[in-house]
Parts: sequence; structure tokens; C-alpha cells
Amino acid sequence: MSLSPLELLAVVLVPVLLGVALLRLQGVVPRTDPLGYGGWAWLQGALGFAVVLSLWLWLGLPLRAGALALAVLVLSAALFALGAKRVTPLAPSAPERAFPRWERALFAVVLALVALGLADRILIAGSTVIVNSDEGLIWAAKAKALFAAGSFGPEFVALMARPGVVGHMDYPPLNSLLQLWTFVLGGEILHVENRLPVQAFGIALLLLVASAARRRARPAVAAAFVACLGAVSFTSYSMLHAFSDLLVACALFACCDLWQRFEEDGQRVWLRLFATTVPLLPWSKNEGRMLVLAGGLALVAALALRRARLSPRRELAREWPLCLPLAASLAYLLWFNRHFGFVNDLLSSQMLSRGLRVGLTRLPVIARYLWELVSDSAATNLLLLLFFALSLVAPLRALARGRMAFTLTLLFALAGYVVVYMGTSWDVEHHLDHSAKRVFYQVVPAAGLWVLLAIVELLPEIAARSAPRASVALDLERAPS
Repeated sequence: MSLSPLELLAVVLVPVLLGVALLRLQGVVPRTDPLGYGGWAWLQGALGFAVVLSLWLWLGLPLRAGALALAVLVLSAALFALGAKRVTPLAPSAPERAFPRWERALFAVVLALVALGLADRILIAGSTVIVNSDEGLIWAAKAKALFAAGSFGPEFVALMARPGVVGHMDYPPLNSLLQLWTFVLGGEILHVENRLPVQAFGIALLLLVASAARRRARPAVAAAFVACLGAVSFTSYSMLHAFSDLLVACALFACCDLWQRFEEDGQRVWLRLFATTVPLLPWSKNEGRMLVLAGGLALVAALALRRARLSPRRELAREWPLCLPLAASLAYLLWFNRHFGFVNDLLSSQMLSRGLRVGLTRLPVIARYLWELVSDSAATNLLLLLFFALSLVAPLRALARGRMAFTLTLLFALAGYVVVYMGTSWDVEHHLDHSAKRVFYQVVPAAGLWVLLAIVELLPEIAARSAPRASVALDLERAPS
């Protein structure tokens, strides 16, 4: 059985309506940022829906689409009403009239073409069922176990305990819960349509990328940035599968963009939205917790060195409640795995002690693979290479006030991936071949944003330096012979 057109719409629409309500509660409306709004609505709604569905499973309520959708819609209406009076003004941006019409048209055409390319991948994916690799053996398998059990009760425990039913049982539940929603709508386990809520993160990422680029750059430059990220091979590849790496990449990009918006104009709406978006990272994949740690260390360093907009003493005391969504998420996810006895395979193999014993001997292999990856134009469009190059050429700019936290987050994240491969219990080359392209893709969009910000800053300086030379050359041409 396949989902009807109305049910397919409900897969995305019900979480989006919850996201709209959550955004309104935080003072975000469509005019705050028309492009970014759609991406934020999906991210907020997907996570909010997963929380509601988790509560539903803990209460052991029947998995009926009508009842679940009604509960989410009622909750959405209540949250929307609560936030009705909290509306933020439109964030300042470059006026459209300041740029030629052809540039604005070019940006719209490029955005439409990339969107059509992603939609084409969604349609192509409809010809294959989810049975193998991580999408079938981990994410879809856990969704099937939840659907068969109907709750987090004894039957779920028994299913998860069976050998070979679900791989990596400790992996976070967001992907599987969204797939479970498609099963609930269909009334049975599906093998194709359950990719749709995961693929929706690709569309959300496109909207967020377009919004971030258009906010900082003129339309022609923004169009080039959108096309560049759209051409990264794993962006298209991820739309054909239900991997969680796309969720992590989308969440990390959103967090970095929102933090930079706060650094740029100081509007607290970005800080609120950042605080409620960060939990997507640990809910998406285990690497998300490492990225939270990387970002946390980077932020602490930036605050300690006074390279961030927040004041370490005055404002932090006022803003600490914004840490609660992340703290609650981390506490729940850790408790969840401990409650069911799910253990991470890397930690169970004593990764740290292994790293001390043999990790250094693996560094040459990891470094060679990483170089091949960052220099592969198809895999990363050289965005990681540009990030490294610009950071080395202008370290003071990379670590300047307003940019330090972003730079260190990316550097700490990349270092964290290297540490994981140093301590893996697998053969390191096999592990790199199996996962490195997917894992390092998680930071490629965010690294692309960093590169865009650097280029946008450099262009006026380059133009200013070249202007006097052009003026001198013109004067020489006009001088009498």
C-alpha cells in the first residue's frame, strides 16, 4: 500500500504547522526572513513532532494517524495563540532595489534549478525500496520495531534484543521517529515513502543556504554559493537515501548561521532560535553530540577572550535559560540509552585507550584520506580546502571578534572526527572508506558559509586596493606624451 496524495502532504505538513507555531512562540514570522522561515519551520517542527511522538509512545497511546495529527494540531494552535503578540521586526538586509534586476532574476533561477534537482532525486528515490545499508539496517529498522511494538514497552525491548533486528541501537531516534510517522499514516510498514521526511531536510537546507547567502551577499554572489553547495555530490546522494548525515549537516548549518546573525546585529530572536535549533544535533546522530561539544568549547574560548558579542558576566546570567532545551535533550537521550541498555560500539571498545596505544600510528592514513577528500572537487567543491587555506592565510581575521566561535567550531569538529577514526575498533581504512565522505559532509555546508563570509569581507578590500591602480593607469593614459 502506498500513501495517498493527502497522506503524503500530511507527512510534511503536520510537522511544519507545529514548526510554524513554535516559531511564532519565539517571535519569528515569515517576514523575519521569507527564505529562512520555511527551513526553520521544518527543523523546529520535525524536532517538536519527534518529542510529541516520543511522549505518545511512552504513554502507550494507540498509533492512529487521526488522533496523533489532531493532538499535534491542537498543540500547534495553542502555541501559535501564545506567541501571537511576540513578533520581531524584519531583520535588516540589503534592499532589493540596490541590485540590477538581472542579478535578482539569476538568483531566483539558480534557486529554482537546484530545488528542481533535489525534487528530481526524491522522485528517483521512489523507484528503490529501503532494505540495505544504514538507512535500512539502522534508521528504518528502528522505526519498524517501534511500529510493531506500538510503544516503548516490553515488546519494544524484546524486539531490540533480538540479534540482527536493529543495528546500532544507541543511535538517536529523530530519523526513525519521522519514518514511524509515515508508517502510522499508512497503517502499515512502508519501504519507500518513509524517506520523505528525511529528504525534506534537503529542501530545508536549500532554503537556509539561500537565506544565509542572500542576507550577506549580492544576488549574483549568493546564486553562485547556492549552486556551489547544490553541486556537492553528497547533497544529491543524500536525497536518494534516508541517512541522518543530512540532518546533522542541516542542523549544523542552521546553528552556525543563526549564531553569526546574532554576532552581526545582536537581535535576540536569533539567539532564541539558535537555542531551540541546537538540540537537533544530538537528536539526529551520535556525531551531533560531538559537534555540540566542539561548539561549546569554541563558544567558551570566544567568550573568555572577549571575541563574542555576549558579555561573559552581564548577559550570560540573563541568557542561561536558553541552555535548557539542549540540556534537557542531552539528559533525555543519555537516559534513554541507559534505560534500555543501548551502548555505543566505539565506547564499548574502549576507544580512548585504543587511541593512546595505536591512534598515532593511524594518523598518516587518516591525513592522506582527509587530503584526498578535501581536494576532491566533487565531494566537497573544495569548500573545506578553502576554509583551511583562508584560515591559514589570515588567522587573525579567522579568530577575530564575531568570527572566532564559528572558526573554532569547525576546527574542533574536524579534529573530533579524526580522533574517532584514530580510536575506531574497525580497520581504519575500511572505516574511512565506509563512512568518511558521509561524516565529513556534515560540516561542508557550514564550512561553505564560513568561506562565503570571508569572501564577502575580502571583496570590498580587493576592490579598494585595485581602484588606485586603475586610477593611476587611467591618468597615465591621459597624460600628454
